[in-house]
Amino acid sequence: MSRKCGFTAAEVFMALFLLVAVASIVIVPVQRLMGQLDVRPMEVLVLAAVRDAHYAARSSNDPVMLVHVAESNVLRVATDSGITLSEYPYASVDGAEDVEVRFHRVLPGDPERAIGSYEWETDPIFTVPFHPSGVSVPFAMHLREAGKVLRLVLDPFTVVPLEREED
Repeated sequence: MSRKCGFTAAEVFMALFLLVAVASIVIVPVQRLMGQLDVRPMEVLVLAAVRDAHYAARSSNDPVMLVHVAESNVLRVATDSGITLSEYPYASVDGAEDVEVRFHRVLPGDPERAIGSYEWETDPIFTVPFHPSGVSVPFAMHLREAGKVLRLVLDPFTVVPLEREED
């Protein structure tokens, strides 16, 4: 008597059914977790856009603009001729409407003490030009999210925060 080796069709379908059932139970929580990991704090996102613009200007040896498009909550890195290099959409982590990003020009408040004493201009600017040698306009950022306010003054040549103030 010879006996055949292998699986029956019913056994194969049962194994596939079990794999699909386990995968459907695992995939939904993993997708939720991945979505939560993708949310970045506003400070990290805005500083990434600033560093991207700074790097793009230095690497291309051409002026690059960081444009704040407030209507659509986007920070856009673009060439001087208007070609978009990258975009950084931002929104509140918990879906609240109180998200605000503003850029302001800054001037040294005390000529004797250039570092650590800055005066913010009251009107915000919506375009920050970056040149290969550094930012052409010394600027600061005002970020507000979920009732928390953060103000950063950035070094015009290295784009490193010089001053940090939280409310």
